[in-house]
Amino acid sequence: MSQEVSTLKDVVNPMLKGVVNSAVVEKNITSPWRDFWNFKVIASETGDHVTVGTLVIAFICFVIGIIIARWLSRRLTKKIFSRFELSASVQHMWNRMSFYVLCILVSLIALKVAHIPLTVFTFMGGAVALGVGFGSKNLVNNFISGFIFLFEAPAKVGDFVEVDGYFGRVVDVGMRASQIELGMSRRAIVPNSNFLEKTIVNWGKAGSPIYISVAVSIDYNHDMKKVEAIILEKITEVPQVVEGLPKRVYLKSFADSGLNLEILFPVKIYTPGDRDMIASALRKKINEVFRNEKISIPFPQLVLRQAAPPEPT
Repeated sequence: MSQEVSTLKDVVNPMLKGVVNSAVVEKNITSPWRDFWNFKVIASETGDHVTVGTLVIAFICFVIGIIIARWLSRRLTKKIFSRFELSASVQHMWNRMSFYVLCILVSLIALKVAHIPLTVFTFMGGAVALGVGFGSKNLVNNFISGFIFLFEAPAKVGDFVEVDGYFGRVVDVGMRASQIELGMSRRAIVPNSNFLEKTIVNWGKAGSPIYISVAVSIDYNHDMKKVEAIILEKITEVPQVVEGLPKRVYLKSFADSGLNLEILFPVKIYTPGDRDMIASALRKKINEVFRNEKISIPFPQLVLRQAAPPEPT
């Protein structure tokens, strides 16, 4: 019996030593990671500490929540808001508003799941809070401007606008900035505050009649009425011109080299590039008919007169 016990000890003891050694090795390996995971980023006297682990959990919850919020806001727009026969711009506004509300809820839930109380942010210190305040001033300004822009709607999604020298169609109103489609696969990112602080020109929705202008000059020796009749006739040949609305040719100024005219005519535009395309088409027709009718376009020129030489005394 004693021999069997001795044999059993000889078998068990190496096994126990191996288990203990592996546990020690595992502890030595995981200890640095555990220390990093439990590292206190923000410590407070009340015990509400924020560690690296809680921040990682909060970040993962926030990312997943934002994905769900975006999907849910789109479903609400598609399944609920579309049933009330609302316009596309109003549906876009409610889509954005629901997304912003869901983002706030997601942020609160992420903090709750990670066990990060809101009171910990009071321990960040006045200097850090002041720095964050100054750094986020423009961000908050654009965010609030986006809300005002959605409610007041000086320009809706789908409208053609001109702001900061850009002409295009509003395709999205985001939290910080809005996107304007310029054509030729280009988009301008305009801060929302620009729509409230600067002058914008709203040209209306796609397909609605708008007036565009084309400038041209003629020599002083040409008949103004004849030129006006030729131009008005050529306007009707331009694509997308609206029939039934008045078309005008104005004499803008008497320039040094000729008469400056401005042509105003109504068209329908559907893409941001239509305005320039239609104006270019009219200029080509005017250039062709002016060549055929011998109507010259003036260019800057100077007339030099040589004074007579003084008579010999």
